Amino acid sequence: MIKPQHVEIIESSPLNLKLKLTFESSLLYFMGHFDRQHLLPGVVQIGYVIEYAKEFLCDSVSCDIPQIKFTSPIIPGDEVLLNIRLYKEKKYLEFEYILDKLGKTASKGKIKIL
Repeated sequence: MIKPQHVEIIESSPLNLKLKLTFESSLLYFMGHFDRQHLLPGVVQIGYVIEYAKEFLCDSVSCDIPQIKFTSPIIPGDEVLLNIRLYKEKKYLEFEYILDKLGKTASKGKIKIL
């Protein structure tokens, strides 16, 4: 998966990960995803959560997504805070993308872990 050009680790612990991601307009995933206003596809947002969770928090993540909500688009040039919290006992993780300048949630959800 092609990751954003700018990734800053804000916090990393065994149960929490907070990243600041900057999405440049040249990111491949924006191309062809709506002509009038390019936006980051939901499947890519989920893919980033899975990739970063596997890199920092847990070994394996399932594709079982019992809950997800997209409330605001992520567009080229956006700086976004990605928060991921691992709940080992309950076997899932929660994530939230927050548009940094607006303080507004772009998407959030839960993904089961194996």
